Amino acid sequence: PSGGASISDLDGPSDPLEQVCLERAEGYFARKSYRVAAREFTKALERCAGASCVDLEEEVAILHRRAACFKQLREYQKLLEDAERLLKLNPSDSEASGLQQLASTELARRQALQRR
Repeated sequence: PSGGASISDLDGPSDPLEQVCLERAEGYFARKSYRVAAREFTKALERCAGASCVDLEEEVAILHRRAACFKQLREYQKLLEDAERLLKLNPSDSEASGLQQLASTELARRQALQRR
């Protein structure tokens, strides 16, 4: 699916508040409220980082979903940051590599347009 594995494909987070954030985020994403969905995915990532035992697959799935939001919003700097974070976690992630390329290209294009 677009935007990486769905959060529902995972066993589910151990933190109930993280689960609430993820469910809200997926709901907003489905309704194409990408900005609000990105905020909820960020909250889930913060909960994930605060947990003593971080599930790498879960973090990667959340990052992919948030990156999909940033792609839809054309927030290429944030997209680039998520793509680079994904590549640090898994250098062979071809989807993250494609997102990194897209973000870099769009940021360069915007910079060139601003110079005119």
